[in-house]
Amino acid sequence: MAGRHAAPGYSGLFRELAIFLLKVVFWGAIIFGAVLLFQMVFSSDDDPTTTTTTQSTTATTSAPTVTTEATTITVAPTTTTIATTTTAAATTTTLAGRDPSEVTVLVLNSTTRGGIAADLSDALGEVGYQTLESDNWGTPFSVSRIWYVVGYETEARVIARYVSPDAIVELFQGVTQADIIIVLGASYGG
Repeated sequence: MAGRHAAPGYSGLFRELAIFLLKVVFWGAIIFGAVLLFQMVFSSDDDPTTTTTTQSTTATTSAPTVTTEATTITVAPTTTTIATTTTAAATTTTLAGRDPSEVTVLVLNSTTRGGIAADLSDALGEVGYQTLESDNWGTPFSVSRIWYVVGYETEARVIARYVSPDAIVELFQGVTQADIIIVLGASYGG
């Protein structure tokens, strides 16, 4: 008697493939469930549904995350941080200081253009500043300088408006008859 042969076709192959896929799904579900159970049992939080409050400069929200499978499992809360932005409105600063009649100014020219120190000195005198006789400065500057003695910074910044928007305002470290010294540079447009 000859041996039995399987019927021709793929039915055996499909049956074996179906059994294999069922085993993979079954063991995958068992492992996934074990991992979730392990996280719940050995979690460092005693109560996974409680939220903690932290003080900081950013807004925080806490909400528990719920995962649904064959059973409902509550996982520890997650924290979301929202960045805050601060916007400052532009302000206008009005410089106050001594009356111009109380401020002595010396204007010097560091450029090759003649007469500009005298012209500015005359203009400042018309506004009320006490001006000394203008003169030349030996070293050429590309940007005008406004030097002030201690206590006259506010007045120097007011005078900078008459000189140039790019004028450098600095404390003078020496002895002078003037409260403010202006050295006109090449950028001076007057």
